[in-house]
Amino acid sequence: MNQVEMRITNLLFRIFMNTNQLDSFLQRVVRIGTVMLSAGGGCFYMVDKRSGQLVMSGGSGKTLATGIPLTGNELVDVCNQDGNRWARYGNHILIPLYVNDTVQAMICFFDAARPPGGDMTAAADRILDMLGKLYEQKTTTLMKELYHKALIDISQVITQSDDFDDVITTSMRMASEVTGGSCAIMLLTKDEQYLIPSYAHNIEMSDYNNIPMIPQMGLDQTSYEAIRERKAVIVEDVPADPRADQEFCKKYGIRSYLTMPLIFLDRPIGVMFVDYIYKHRFTDMELRFFYDLGHQISHVITTLKTQLELLETKHIQDRLIEMMREMTNTTRLKDVLDDMVSKTHDLLEEKVGVSVWLINETSDRIVLSTWRGDKVNLLQTESVTFSLEELGNAAVLQDLFLEVDSHSTIGQFFLRSGAFYSMGTPLMAGKDLIGILFLHAYDGHQWTDREKLTLSTIGIHAGPIIRNTQYIQLLEKESKLDGLTKVFNRHHFEKTFRDYSRQHVESNKPFSLLMVDIDNFKQINDRYGHTVGDRVVKNVASLLQETTRRGDMVFRYGGEEFCLFLPYTSKVQAEQVAERIRVTIAEADVEPRVTVSIGVATFPECSKDPRLVLEMADHALYKAKRNGKNCVISAD
Repeated sequence: MNQVEMRITNLLFRIFMNTNQLDSFLQRVVRIGTVMLSAGGGCFYMVDKRSGQLVMSGGSGKTLATGIPLTGNELVDVCNQDGNRWARYGNHILIPLYVNDTVQAMICFFDAARPPGGDMTAAADRILDMLGKLYEQKTTTLMKELYHKALIDISQVITQSDDFDDVITTSMRMASEVTGGSCAIMLLTKDEQYLIPSYAHNIEMSDYNNIPMIPQMGLDQTSYEAIRERKAVIVEDVPADPRADQEFCKKYGIRSYLTMPLIFLDRPIGVMFVDYIYKHRFTDMELRFFYDLGHQISHVITTLKTQLELLETKHIQDRLIEMMREMTNTTRLKDVLDDMVSKTHDLLEEKVGVSVWLINETSDRIVLSTWRGDKVNLLQTESVTFSLEELGNAAVLQDLFLEVDSHSTIGQFFLRSGAFYSMGTPLMAGKDLIGILFLHAYDGHQWTDREKLTLSTIGIHAGPIIRNTQYIQLLEKESKLDGLTKVFNRHHFEKTFRDYSRQHVESNKPFSLLMVDIDNFKQINDRYGHTVGDRVVKNVASLLQETTRRGDMVFRYGGEEFCLFLPYTSKVQAEQVAERIRVTIAEADVEPRVTVSIGVATFPECSKDPRLVLEMADHALYKAKRNGKNCVISAD
């Protein structure tokens, strides 16, 4: 080794020892080389982490535009063609610098007046060989320090925050900045059947597909392999690897990627993807970094998820307790059911549909009572019911929940309504089944712990509340009904007449009253006895309910007398209804045959005073009685 070579070698070593950044190291090498080669200037290129392209990063003298009209990667091609430690391009000198057999930097000298040659060629090769080793060592040292610092910084983020999303987002962003790759995390579902997206850097979360743990052609299979083998899987060239999701990678320009399993206590919880848009060669140091990062992320995901689940469980329980308390303060069954379904839908963030079905009075069918869902449309153009036998054939008990077979009659109904999956829980009151609460999910949905917890909690507590409300409502209904005929009683008439007549007065809309009396009822009692008399009253009450229109109300006014309230009905319309009632009862095939007399009065045609209208209807009835009975008389 001659003195010049020794001086250059010692100088390069001092530069190596006294610089802490790669660009500073290369900048000083360019300056020395420019002098030694009597060059017009020099520059250096470094690989961009994101693109994998060589980009000019510094230099002196002539610019690249006036020096070498080639891109960084075209310069690499020139060097590869030459096959030496350095290459010529016209009067320019090109020196590639390698790390792990991949060009990571390039030094260029423009218009070198004294290029190495002759006896200097061997010395130049030795100097450049040393420069390459120094650069690779410097790169490796700095990357170790960078990775180490990144792991410490990520660890601090993890220990200083208890926000799950913030920890994962910050950690993955920091990892992406250090490595140049785009990081994503997918977590295993509880049943370990699917990987679902939890975080993605630079790619929309919604574009990630759920990945089944049973390998399927066309979808990514490296995750299955990584979890099964408990080790990282590398795809260096996507187009040539059948394990990659070609369509997804093509869409986002992914050329290489790493799949790192996330393991906690020897149990897989998910995978971490690291994607590159160029053909990336993963180094052992990178793999070690991602392994350590995966270990940290696995621990924090498990810890924070457990904390979140506990907090969420308490939150759900508090909301459910509040919901049950509100339900107990409501005495109208429809309000109780609507409130339960609405609050359940809101509690589950409107991600699933909710429906409640009650057992009918004969206890052999379930009837749709109410539902709510943005994408589920259980249209109730008519009563929707299914037999308990159909329910038994459709529902499969799975982890204490009823999962509906989509091929069953009920399953097909749900499917037509937009629900691909339906899961239910029985509503029990003691040992009695009183109904079913269903959750309905859309295509691709995976049932969550939150949904199962909500469903089971409501199933346990809602049944007794619904039964109690049914009982209260039944008592209220019974208090309004006549014990014999089951039509409304005189007491309820007074309240209804007061409320409805006031509404009609305020709106100035007509209403009519029909006073109906069974003809010769005393003779029927005297001849046949009171038991037959009671049967006659019940038969007339039933005929009145069958003959009147929807919205009309039938009241037992006293003894054999009934009163009918006909909302929004004119005098002419009321007379038509009354005549239809009279004819129907007279021609009814019952024994003994009976007839009725009917008095009609209308607001405001007969009077603008509702109480006077009632008196006029009563007077019209007595006039019908005096006129021979079995007729209809209207008040003047």
